[in-house]
Amino acid sequence: MQNNLLTVGEFASLAETTKRTVLWYEEKGILKPKQIDPENKYRLYEADQIIDFKAILLLRKLSFSLREIKNFLAKHNSPMTLFNLKKKSLKQQITDLENILIDTEKYYLNLQKTGTLVNPHVKSFKSFPVYYIDKLGPYHEIGDYFDELRSYFVHIPKGTQGLVIYEDTGYQPKNAKTKVCLLVRPGLKLKSGAVQIVKKMTVPGFKALSHTHYGSSKLLSMLWQELKKYRIKNDYQEDKDLPFEDLELSLNPHVTEMLMPVK
Repeated sequence: MQNNLLTVGEFASLAETTKRTVLWYEEKGILKPKQIDPENKYRLYEADQIIDFKAILLLRKLSFSLREIKNFLAKHNSPMTLFNLKKKSLKQQITDLENILIDTEKYYLNLQKTGTLVNPHVKSFKSFPVYYIDKLGPYHEIGDYFDELRSYFVHIPKGTQGLVIYEDTGYQPKNAKTKVCLLVRPGLKLKSGAVQIVKKMTVPGFKALSHTHYGSSKLLSMLWQELKKYRIKNDYQEDKDLPFEDLELSLNPHVTEMLMPVK
């Protein structure tokens, strides 16, 4: 046996896994031993294969299928190349998982503190200008509306915030009347042919219950119900003098500030 190679038991111990797991990945054609001893049939591995193995396990934990990994390795024969290609996606998934953990902890704390899933604070806004398009349709198409709005601009500066203004009263998941907006800022320039499509207005100043949500937009409908519950429970009055009911300010693709105007 070569001194610089590891047996499957030694490899499993250093990789903090079991022999059975290592052999299972070999059976699936994903992690092959460097060589098999011709005399005793021992499977022998190089030390750097431990890093390959850990990269494969990380990819598996973050929803990459065996087929995806195997097909890539069949073409490139390099777990490191696969890891580098997927690193950005991995980091985003890790961030999402961390946000889910933080959110879950906050939800339990909020339930103990307020009896709802939210614990908003009151925030005041001065009037501000926006570019917008009017839309009527389901909530799940709002992302498409933003794509359309962005297509009308020559340049959108980094950090430009999006805003959804809900003009209907109550829950309208299939037929919501909205204004989909981008906040006006220096460098935000419309295409010449879009002047008749994209409108500009000033959102009046208002005071609102503010709750910031981190993560998937799928939870927003539920959180709006919780925010309403909080408003009623704590005797905040709706500001019905405004030309809209609620607003969602997109701080980035994974952070949404929910704003419920109150007096």
